[in-house]
Amino acid sequence: MIAADLLKTDGVLTAKPDDSLASALAQMHSSHDAVFVTEKNQLLGAISPYHVLYRSHFPAATKVKNCLFLAPKLKPDTKAETIARLMLEAKVYFLPVVTDKGKWLGVVSYRRLLRQLTGFKVKPKPLVKIKDNITISQARNLMKSSGVSRLIVVTGNDRLSGILTRYDLSKSLGLPPSAPVKTYIKHGVATFRQTDNPVTVLNQMLDKRIGSMIMINQNYQPIGLLSVRDCLAALAKPPVALPTFNLKLPPGFPYTDRFLKLFNRYWKEWRRRFPLLKFDLKLNTHKNAVNAISGYKVLLQAKSAHQKEVVAKGSGRSWKIALQKGLARLTRQLKKQ
Repeated sequence: MIAADLLKTDGVLTAKPDDSLASALAQMHSSHDAVFVTEKNQLLGAISPYHVLYRSHFPAATKVKNCLFLAPKLKPDTKAETIARLMLEAKVYFLPVVTDKGKWLGVVSYRRLLRQLTGFKVKPKPLVKIKDNITISQARNLMKSSGVSRLIVVTGNDRLSGILTRYDLSKSLGLPPSAPVKTYIKHGVATFRQTDNPVTVLNQMLDKRIGSMIMINQNYQPIGLLSVRDCLAALAKPPVALPTFNLKLPPGFPYTDRFLKLFNRYWKEWRRRFPLLKFDLKLNTHKNAVNAISGYKVLLQAKSAHQKEVVAKGSGRSWKIALQKGLARLTRQLKKQ
């Protein structure tokens, strides 16, 4: 799936260069929305709450041409996982699509993009919980210190009561810091169970145009949160290619299970740390004059995603010593890469 397949041309939020920031913000409903500023069908830039309210603090009367954000521009052939990554990096979930000559074609929205996500697994993030009696200042400081954009409101027995988002809290900028946050808490929060299908949960978020849903247990207590950002991150993560693995042991080798158990200790660590594409492991025996095994030799060959092949050897009177030497040598070479 590419940007051309996801193009949205109707209902795109736009503004003129001399429009006020207040009028542009009035069109949006979340921190990651965008209004695109145009003049004579030319795209000048975008306005996003994240950039004008959180990263900067522009007065409401500011003309939008003076607080433009240059959103990443997509080409018609930009792939879905790249679009998701750019949305996360820009913290804007609507990105413009332009031709090679700079002609603006439309936008890709996170909703169209995430409709393509199927069969994913996302672990909901831990929550930061509050009571509804805290002040605006306390809520802002907690969001900042915890690095979150949502605070989960609970009752005395830890039951879910509501949610306070950074976007809703931004509406309190004109109030004293000691004012209560109750006015800005949303109740009737969308919830799901741990056993629910993640794709079903995602589609509910997209259908309802909400940025997150709260996971609850049987007592209606919040135990996790799944956000649009989590889903974009799942799509942005490239699929992990399993490396090709070839193992060759001597015929009738009686210690295969023990051999593989020792090898797997290293293999798990290599898979985690190094982008391996291909791996070959070969064990040979040396025999003496009476045809008895007198030693072993291990040959290990690994090819990484950098297209570099590394080779390591190990030898010893026992297969275990030979394997340990080879594994240690290969590990050192992989680290050098």
